[in-house]
Amino acid sequence: MKKLILLSFIWFSIFSYTQTKERDNRLVGSWQGSEKGNQEGVAKYWVQQRYNDGTFLLLFVAVPDGEEGSAVVDKGEWWTEDGKYYELHYNTKFIDTYFYEILDDQHVKFRLVQSSRDFNNSEYEFIDTKLIDGLDYHNSRD
Repeated sequence: MKKLILLSFIWFSIFSYTQTKERDNRLVGSWQGSEKGNQEGVAKYWVQQRYNDGTFLLLFVAVPDGEEGSAVVDKGEWWTEDGKYYELHYNTKFIDTYFYEILDDQHVKFRLVQSSRDFNNSEYEFIDTKLIDGLDYHNSRD
């Protein structure tokens, strides 16, 4: 009986962990974006690779007016649900939430719903532009 309970617990744990989150596959690929003016005195630039397994790699550069910029490389997990895009950043463990709208095959508009960071702008939005279609280096390394 103990073995049955233990096996049931292990099976339930594995099943719960492997449940896949919903993902809009139109967001998979290499994307770039930039924005200035959504946060006073800071320009931002980024390149992000979203993989079809739900992970991402992000290179993010922030340049305050008149100062030298700083770059951050971040990894995380992304998914979509009910018209919202979610991004879990592994380095901070925070989840950013955006409404997203596919404008065409090459452009996606994001509007902030919730973030752990202080944006000082309730209307924070940006557009990502697709760089490379069909690149999937992450899953072809095996």
